[in-house]
Amino acid sequence: MPVTIELTPELEARLRREAARLGLPPEAYVARALEQHLGAGNPVGGNGSNGPATAAASSARSDVHGLSAVEADLLQRINLGLPPDFWSAYRALLRRRDEGTLTPEEQASLVEMSDRVEEANARRMTALATLAKLRGIGLETLMRDLGVSGSARG
Repeated sequence: MPVTIELTPELEARLRREAARLGLPPEAYVARALEQHLGAGNPVGGNGSNGPATAAASSARSDVHGLSAVEADLLQRINLGLPPDFWSAYRALLRRRDEGTLTPEEQASLVEMSDRVEEANARRMTALATLAKLRGIGLETLMRDLGVSGSARG
């Protein structure tokens, strides 16, 4: 079931850092945290000091210790995405383009931003392909296992 939540930029940055540190896609990190938090019957907390992220982090740490340094590095590169403010600006420019109201300056910005998306996707796919080869599995299997889509988190 897809669920959309709004996070402050600071909380999203913390989430992405912790997920990358543990070698997990942010979506998998959040899902694991929720499973552990709800499965344990924990009450919903206020400040997050003993909330789901702590539970997920302690469980995921044991998984990460089994990773080689190369795998951990590749997973961090796979999990790097473009920041939320970038995606907001990019989507706004796409809407203006679709409406036919894009200025020449905005067109140049959109082209530049599209190049950044392509570069980020290429780096991510290269890291995914390297990790799949290292693990001896197909790229599609790895992406499915990691819960990774083909885009740089847009």
